[in-house]
Amino acid sequence: MSDSDEILPDWAPGSRNYIIRVSIMVALAAVYTIFVIVTLAMFIIKARDKRSGLDKRKVVLVVIQAVGCYLVGVDGAITGATNNWSCIGKLWLFNVGFTLSLMALTARAFHLMVVSKVHMITSQLSARSYHRVLTTDDGTQPNEFAVSSFRMNDGGSELSGLRAATSASPLVDKEKGLVFSHLETQSSEKQQRQKWQYHLWRSADAKSGKSANRCWFRCKPESRLKLTQRLKRYKRMLPYVTERRLVYYIVGEVLATVVATLVINLTDKQFSLHNIVCVYQWGFIPGNAFVLIHFAVVYPIILWRVWSVKDAYGIRNDLFICETVGFVCMVITLVWVNSLSLVQQQFPGLTFIWIYSFFIHASSVFFPLLRAIQHTKQATERPDMSMGMFVMHQSSAATAATTNAAASQPVVMSATSTRRANFNRMMDDPTEYQQFREFSASCFCSELTAFIDEYQALKARTLVLFERRTTRDSLVVAARHLSPPPTPSTLARNSDAIDDDAATDSSLRSRPHMLRGNTATTIDDVLLQSAEFMQIRTTSITVSILETVTETYREESTGSGMRQFPPELLVKLEMINREFVDPRSFTSVNASPLTVKRFIERMQSKDYSLTLLDEFKSEVLFMLYTDVYTRYVRH
Repeated sequence: MSDSDEILPDWAPGSRNYIIRVSIMVALAAVYTIFVIVTLAMFIIKARDKRSGLDKRKVVLVVIQAVGCYLVGVDGAITGATNNWSCIGKLWLFNVGFTLSLMALTARAFHLMVVSKVHMITSQLSARSYHRVLTTDDGTQPNEFAVSSFRMNDGGSELSGLRAATSASPLVDKEKGLVFSHLETQSSEKQQRQKWQYHLWRSADAKSGKSANRCWFRCKPESRLKLTQRLKRYKRMLPYVTERRLVYYIVGEVLATVVATLVINLTDKQFSLHNIVCVYQWGFIPGNAFVLIHFAVVYPIILWRVWSVKDAYGIRNDLFICETVGFVCMVITLVWVNSLSLVQQQFPGLTFIWIYSFFIHASSVFFPLLRAIQHTKQATERPDMSMGMFVMHQSSAATAATTNAAASQPVVMSATSTRRANFNRMMDDPTEYQQFREFSASCFCSELTAFIDEYQALKARTLVLFERRTTRDSLVVAARHLSPPPTPSTLARNSDAIDDDAATDSSLRSRPHMLRGNTATTIDDVLLQSAEFMQIRTTSITVSILETVTETYREESTGSGMRQFPPELLVKLEMINREFVDPRSFTSVNASPLTVKRFIERMQSKDYSLTLLDEFKSEVLFMLYTDVYTRYVRH
């Protein structure tokens, strides 16, 4: 930067004021150096603890940014102390320091934009519990329908249930609590007026009296298609925002800066090794222009893009602080150095870039480190921090109850288990769980809630398939007992007509529109209709699939057939393995290597028991409880 040829006597080298200024700035520079080294070392060490959440900030990029800020701070501190020192030192520290810090900050912003969008869209698509509401033209909602649907991830297929509150000759199995009711046939004119709308279950918050508008998300088929396409676009960008790729990008920029600075050294005699009187000439302009373009153009655009992004780690706030503080300090420095020559002799303008580097380091390293230490302390202080807490053995009544019923049952608990009970209640409440799912996406942990949704969907599918199997068997047995014993002539006629019946049944199955009436043709058709129109009853996420099946089908579960996943769900298990277990997948769960190894071995050995995913589920709930839920409560 420029220095006036006129040196005030009171501030000349060796004067009392000069010595005081140098002493103060050297002491501050020493404290600043210790502060940077200690906090950065603690940041790197603390980032190894996965519960701290510092790894979400991309530690390598933060370290590069801190090194660049330190170089800029050293330049400002030395200039603030002596005012006149090596021009080549000013040039190199300024150019290289700002290049490192600004490029690292830009790389972090790009990473935040892509990763946060992927997690937000993944969270929206993984919201599987949708309620289908039947509305008419006048906006009324008939009370005779209780509707629920489970949207699956394989192509948007769904298992939907309708329980009709009618008295039209229901078929009741009191032992299992299953009711199959016939829906009254409605007129075509009324059916034309009815509209199906998909939306999240919405309820009023009993405490605040306000509706949970944050959970409102319409999920029509076309909107799901658009979200899926957006997710694919952002996922294609993920390979370009990995830590390694971003480091390569920063290294390329630094090499370009080094080459440009060397050219300036060779062409401008002002930057000789022994020159200490610097004038603001063209050699300083490229570096200043590079910094001003980022602060005035690049960062405002980035902030505009990431302002709507929700992240629980404050990365967006880091970008905002770096932009505002950097722009203000840079403008003040340029005005101070080039317009206030006398004041520049007393208090050098480059001191402001040292102030900038201090604020940026505190915002990106120091305060996140304090929050991580506090978060880890709160997480480890909990006396109920055992992974086995999520392997619960409930009573038969609690296991067979629905999610809402299980949450409403009185439970005697100690003071230490209150937080755990609140977590379980939140996981079972549709509205609050939707808010928690959105918050998990802001923590970049959407894969955890997505796995929970897949587990619950798999549980519902398992119940439906077992229900079809058991009901088919019971109907066959009932038909045998109710039918009169066949006569020899009847057996002969039936034997002669087997081929004709099989052909007729095959013809009907090839034309499903012939089976849409109220009268079912075969037992499988009865089961298909009953499965579509029955209320799907599932259990809390803390209850395993095996426990749910065992309590629902006590007599039938004694056989081995009720302890293995049905063959129809093997494709679903392979999808879960591919999406959540494979480390190469973006949505892979950060489970322990031993758990992953056991799961892969069981899949390879074709061990498809109902306990296949229990260990994985326990670790996912443990991570949600210790990390995400702790932040959620504090948030």
